[in-house]
Amino acid sequence: MEERIGQCIYCGQNIQVRVPEGSTKEEINREAVRLCNCYEAQCQQAIETNINVTEKYIESEFQEENVVRNLLLAAVEPVGRGYIDKIVLHEGRNKYTMSRTSKKTIKVEKNTTIKKVKES
Repeated sequence: MEERIGQCIYCGQNIQVRVPEGSTKEEINREAVRLCNCYEAQCQQAIETNINVTEKYIESEFQEENVVRNLLLAAVEPVGRGYIDKIVLHEGRNKYTMSRTSKKTIKVEKNTTIKKVKES
């Protein structure tokens, strides 16, 4: 690890950061954004946190459903960054929905349909 000076890409503030040796300028600046206190950097930090939390949730809750888990994990970043509004997966009796809420958090739902019919 080495001490370098990175620049926040949003406000231009120079910030001293610790990065692995040989890091590119882009990696150094990304670390500076992660540490900056400007509004735009804080919004970016919140998005990153939401994405990380959602990924961990999906990995723990959908361990048995490999295909669904992999598809949801692939969609976390596009949904979290607002590139995709909503994704819906249907698998058997299960319906999985991932969307971005108005509060900019990521919501993951699993609905299982059980239908009982009795004729006499």
